[in-house]
Amino acid sequence: MRIIHRFFIVLVALTPLLAQAAAPSDLVRASLLADASAIAPGSSFTLGVHLKIKALWHVYWANPGETGTATEIKMSGPAGFTFGAVQWPIPAKLNTEAGLSYAYEDEVLLLIPVRISKDVAADEVTLTANVRWLACHDTCIEGKANLSIKLPVKQQATATNQDLFAKWDARLPNTSDSAAARKLIAKKEQPAPPVNDGAKAQPAVTVTWHAVPAKIDWYPLATPAVMIEDVKVEQAGATTVIRFKPTIYKADDVPGGLVDGVLVYEDAKGTRQGIFCSVVIALPK
Repeated sequence: MRIIHRFFIVLVALTPLLAQAAAPSDLVRASLLADASAIAPGSSFTLGVHLKIKALWHVYWANPGETGTATEIKMSGPAGFTFGAVQWPIPAKLNTEAGLSYAYEDEVLLLIPVRISKDVAADEVTLTANVRWLACHDTCIEGKANLSIKLPVKQQATATNQDLFAKWDARLPNTSDSAAARKLIAKKEQPAPPVNDGAKAQPAVTVTWHAVPAKIDWYPLATPAVMIEDVKVEQAGATTVIRFKPTIYKADDVPGGLVDGVLVYEDAKGTRQGIFCSVVIALPK
């Protein structure tokens, strides 16, 4: 597991027309999987909420964008189990009639790292995930599932589902100090943010590349404290300039003005990759 991201609860500024009825079972099929068929005290493993999505429909990333609602996962288990933050694979960027969205189509595996205390003495444990999503196409329908998985506790862990978890782990963004990031990015610069009146500042971030990838974009991570909109990505040779508009709701909840985002690009093989790229915004005084 490469990233444990700090922001995964998202405030939605605008939601499309919402059908309140329970979601038909064929829109999104949810299941709870593990990368281990047996777990051991004092070790760690990964759970995955697997969402299979009906053709033409989509569900939302941690930042749904201008429309939609982020998928939510609430984990629970017995004493001795610690659940990390949800790990979000790189989403698709969708331009719909309702606005710009960051979403998943077809399927996604949302990853949750789990740490087991060395004091766990049970022979078997049950772990649960309460999952909520908004499925959208020409309308939007709320869905939910209460999922569970039973895992035996043994002296030695046993791996399973390795191909599936490896596939989605490879779609997680890399950290900015990872080998992949150092190979690509020569320099990242951000001038001092302009004085922010709460909604009109347009900060800029400049990224200089060793080797310029294709289809560069930047996906911001919105939080209940700040919304990032009007993202513009400009390319000139080996330099990418990212501009955006922040709207701050709770300045005290944006320590140091730091806002996370993901640089998304295509590598030489045409595979979509991502690197976490944080920015700093000026907070209103």
